[in-house]
Amino acid sequence: MTESTRESRAAARRERCTETLGTEHDPMPLGAGSAADRFRAVVALSLAAWAFSGAPLPSYNRATMPGRMLRTWDR
Repeated sequence: MTESTRESRAAARRERCTETLGTEHDPMPLGAGSAADRFRAVVALSLAAWAFSGAPLPSYNRATMPGRMLRTWDR
């Protein structure tokens, strides 16, 4: 990443407003709601974090997803 790219991303982050779940008077406590509610909260927070970072969302499918499988019997 070039220095100018880094600086422009930092400037863009300073310009953004923050996103919250719930409101000041009605915050969403951790662990509240159903599993579906928590999943939606994770999706919303993940998308907000990617947007805040200024990095593009990854565009790969499950077959080409980076990572590795570790099996305890392979050790």
